[in-house]
Amino acid sequence: MQADGVQVSAAQVHATARDNRIASELLLLAYRNNRASVLVNLAATLGVAIAFSGQGQVWPWLWLGIVLCISLLRLALDLAFSRQFGGGALLTSEQRLRWQRPYEVGLVLGALMWVFLVWTQLDKQPAEGQFVMLIVVSALAGGATGVLAPLLGVGRAYIGLLLVPACLKLYWLPHPEPVLATLGLIFFVVMLVGHKNNHKIVVRSIALQEENTELVARLTQHNHEVEALNAGLEKRVAERTEALQTMAHRDALTGLFNRRGLQRWMDERILHATPEGIAVLFLDLDRFKQINDGLGHDLGDRVLQEVARCFEARMPADAAVARWGGDEFVVVIPLLPDDADRGMRLAMTLRGRVMAPLQVDEELLHVGVSIGVARFPRDGKSPSDLIRAADLAATEVKRSGRGHIMAYHELLSRVQKRRLEISQALRDATVDGSLSLVYQPIVDASSGEVAALEALLRWEHAVLGVIRPEEFIPIAEDSDRIVELGEWVLKRACTDAMAWGTGHDAPAVAVNVSIRQLLMSGFADTVAEALNMAGLPAVRLDIEVTESIFGEQHTTPALETLVRLRKLGVRVHVDDFGTGYSSLSRLHEFPLDALKIDRSFVQAIHGHGHAIIEGAILIARRFGLRVIAEGVENFEQAAMLQSLGVDLLQGHALGEASVVPRTETVDPVWAVSGAKASA
Repeated sequence: MQADGVQVSAAQVHATARDNRIASELLLLAYRNNRASVLVNLAATLGVAIAFSGQGQVWPWLWLGIVLCISLLRLALDLAFSRQFGGGALLTSEQRLRWQRPYEVGLVLGALMWVFLVWTQLDKQPAEGQFVMLIVVSALAGGATGVLAPLLGVGRAYIGLLLVPACLKLYWLPHPEPVLATLGLIFFVVMLVGHKNNHKIVVRSIALQEENTELVARLTQHNHEVEALNAGLEKRVAERTEALQTMAHRDALTGLFNRRGLQRWMDERILHATPEGIAVLFLDLDRFKQINDGLGHDLGDRVLQEVARCFEARMPADAAVARWGGDEFVVVIPLLPDDADRGMRLAMTLRGRVMAPLQVDEELLHVGVSIGVARFPRDGKSPSDLIRAADLAATEVKRSGRGHIMAYHELLSRVQKRRLEISQALRDATVDGSLSLVYQPIVDASSGEVAALEALLRWEHAVLGVIRPEEFIPIAEDSDRIVELGEWVLKRACTDAMAWGTGHDAPAVAVNVSIRQLLMSGFADTVAEALNMAGLPAVRLDIEVTESIFGEQHTTPALETLVRLRKLGVRVHVDDFGTGYSSLSRLHEFPLDALKIDRSFVQAIHGHGHAIIEGAILIARRFGLRVIAEGVENFEQAAMLQSLGVDLLQGHALGEASVVPRTETVDPVWAVSGAKASA
């Protein structure tokens, strides 16, 4: 609407300007006709004065003198106007008003002199004299229809002053002439119509002239533009050709080579490679997505530009650097006879620069980079093979901890192939019957009663064989299959739990949930649906989540989901407690039921793990939470944990995971041992 408003306003401005130009032309034309009008009026006045002076009367000469003075004033006005606007200059609205009013006053005064003559002398003259007056007045009125055509209002007034009083006087003569008076009034109407038509013709003529002028101006401007376009066409074609060449081989954001430019550069170098070969470095920035998400893509783009500038500043003259895509860069450097490690040294230099704080605008950022290195011809014979090999090495660095440099080796290809096969197989895992659940008991630390059983996912593929959870779960996380797997586990675990009994002492089932599942808006509805389908009470379902729920980016959606789960009656446990985020300060914000101490602290219970477990128990008690310890592998550990105040225990010493879970009470011999040890 705003654009339309601008267009309408521009059209109105154009129309107003056009109307102003037409009004200005009409006034100029009226003044051009003014001199002839004055002279004709003088001639008619002189003729009438001479015609009536023979009767020995003085009034004709007095009347002529007054008309002459008025005419001289009109001629002086005409002369002044011609001097200022004789060149046809455009008049402003104020100028038109200032010059049109004197013109109209002079014209009306001239007409009033004829009104005076007719009104005072017509009835005193013989028939011949009356005829002369009427003929002259009619002739002046007829001429005014054309001479005064530019100005419609004053032209009508002039014609009316000439004809209407004369016609009225004919009605009031001692010997009235009604027929002649009526014919005079009819003649007056005809004159008005003719004057109006003449005015329209004049206005239309000026408008057409304006249109022609505008058309000529536009055509002239267009011709100039075409000439200028043709004059610079060759230059622009050359510039465009050069720009296209640059666009085809350069990255628009950083100015570095793009993929096509780098591959072309590598093709030329590989043809002339020395026996020592070429090193290819694949550099993948760390934590760049966090910068984009947290500070915006504009600042992210400036980070990429700054990193590119740093790379270029440290690039040897015979090396090349390219932006491969997103936050990935590729560096290619020839190796030398006495410097086979040149590529690895350059990788260390670039890593050191990117690992240092990076100042972008007002932000001091810590980015980091993971680097993979491949060599020609050992790791590939073509640019694409070399870059793929370096990429695989960088991917492995990312997967194993980030921020390091790794040289490509053949095992990486096999690992990547294995990961791809698992990723593809995961698509059908929930429907082909290859998944199963085993359950490990979680027992009361004091009584040995089985309080819950944790559902653990197992996968035996028809072709790939048994695939360990620590292998396929991270791949499922990366490929977004974890949501489908998690839903399958949840529904199957709820169904199995109903087979363990329906009494108040029937054990609960504990199900691990990934952060991806928890952040889904409908996850609480999925849990409710699984419980309803199985007929399992909500109090017999324990949802285990990791400490990643305490991350800043997850706080609000995770909290909303946990609140809904608690309203259902489901218990929420924090798994692997103490290994992830700084969660102790945020426990009070979340509706939790228990903390599950990570197995690594249980294994170190004779060392630093003892103090960590004690601290976790104290915090849990402060917030009214139960404490579960996992990874218990012997009764000595169980005894120590029970003496420290742990509520529930889980581990191989208390029961192995199996398809058919054991739900009977375990003999709590560790409790006795723990009591003795304590004593």
